[in-house]
Amino acid sequence: YVINTSFLYNFFYSFISSLLLENVSHFNHIVGFLCGFVFSFLIIAFEKN
Repeated sequence: YVINTSFLYNFFYSFISSLLLENVSHFNHIVGFLCGFVFSFLIIAFEKN
C-alpha cells in the first residue's frame, strides 16, 4: 500500500500542479477538491487500520 499511495500522491500532485499552471483563476475550486481528497483519503486510511 505504501508504494501505491506514493505513486498516487505523486500523480495527483503533478496533476494539480498542471491545473494550477493552466488555470490559476480556479485556485479556490482546486483547493476545495484537494481538501475533499485529503479528507476522504484520511477516512479510507483510518478504516483500513
